[in-house]
Amino acid sequence: MKKFNMKKTTTAAIAATVGAVLLLGGAGTLAYWSDTDSTTSQVINSGKLDLGTVGNDWKLQQTAQGKSTASIAFSATTPIVPGDVVTNTATVPVVLQGTNNKATLKVEAPALTGALAGLPVTVLIDGVATTTADFTTTANPKVTIKVTFPFGDSADALDDVTELKTATVTAKYTLTQVAAGTTVTP
Repeated sequence: MKKFNMKKTTTAAIAATVGAVLLLGGAGTLAYWSDTDSTTSQVINSGKLDLGTVGNDWKLQQTAQGKSTASIAFSATTPIVPGDVVTNTATVPVVLQGTNNKATLKVEAPALTGALAGLPVTVLIDGVATTTADFTTTANPKVTIKVTFPFGDSADALDDVTELKTATVTAKYTLTQVAAGTTVTP
């Protein structure tokens, strides 16, 4: 009769278990394909929105009782009288770069300060009496600010108050980007 060797049997059992674990671990491996690609580099540049310096080219014209004189240069030392209209017409340099770049130009209603503050002031953008306009191109708009010293009955209330007095007129221009599909109503 053969003698049973426990040491050999235990070693064989451990070796069989390790082999089975290794075989099962290998059976769980999957094979698959993979591929990658990338696009070429694309440069992206941002556009620009810019409001340049608005000029001062003030002119004086007498327009009393349906008669009109030629416009002359106007300065702070030129006194005005009833019937005078003082205007500043400036081409406003607007820069809009970008396919969908759209903006509104707003001219805050210029206000007179000082003793002549009651004189009427109007704003025209490209000939239209408005203080806000849309721009989708770089077509530089013309903005005219008019200060009128009324002549006749409407000036009577100003007669004594306005002699040898001064006023200051200031206008603020604001260019603001809006969404390309936006419509602005002045």
